[in-house]
Amino acid sequence: MTRSAISLIDSLGSLAQKGPLAQEPSDFQARMARAGHWLTLSRGQPLYLAGDLATSVFGLESGGLDIAIPIETGEEVVIHQMKPGEWIGEAALMPDVTRPLSVWSAAESRLFCVPAEAIRRNVAEHPGDIYFFLKFSHRNSILMARLTAELLSLSPQARFARLLLRLATPGGTAQVTQEELGRKAGMSRAAFRRSCAALIDAGAVRIDYGRVHIVDRVQLKRAAALD
Repeated sequence: MTRSAISLIDSLGSLAQKGPLAQEPSDFQARMARAGHWLTLSRGQPLYLAGDLATSVFGLESGGLDIAIPIETGEEVVIHQMKPGEWIGEAALMPDVTRPLSVWSAAESRLFCVPAEAIRRNVAEHPGDIYFFLKFSHRNSILMARLTAELLSLSPQARFARLLLRLATPGGTAQVTQEELGRKAGMSRAAFRRSCAALIDAGAVRIDYGRVHIVDRVQLKRAAALD
């Protein structure tokens, strides 16, 4: 591997060490590094919205992304929080496709953006590159199937309780506003309000301004169908 290729791979930061890109050959990593650029999102800033034209693929190096889907009421509900190392946006490889989902930054996030036009040029010269995108599309399809299964098998209250357990620190506090919590809950506003009120009434959680405190972890795990 040449010194320039090593320098390109180093420029990918932790994306070259974790997640699906880390499993790919160094020459492919170098081509991705050459084609893309870094961007930073502040907390609450959209990466893209449902209906936007899909033009790029993104790898998340740090922070977190909330993935939301529009529902018939006009609301958007969060179905997943993307973690560092993961990639999103492979639909951009198909020309003139619009985004079916909205993606928001859950915290200050650093992403590597690779324009689809550059990827298509690379694929034309190196046809095997397409398998990386097929593989991570397959992983995303499996994730969606798992999320759908959880949606069908768990009550809104159980899903909400699991969200709180995921967000909370070991000390039992989640730094999140009620508005943010409602977006992350993956349910309608009405279902969120009912689930939240039920857990408060049961003494499992307490909500302050900008924070949620787990008062009774055993009770919350029982509500989450984990106990």
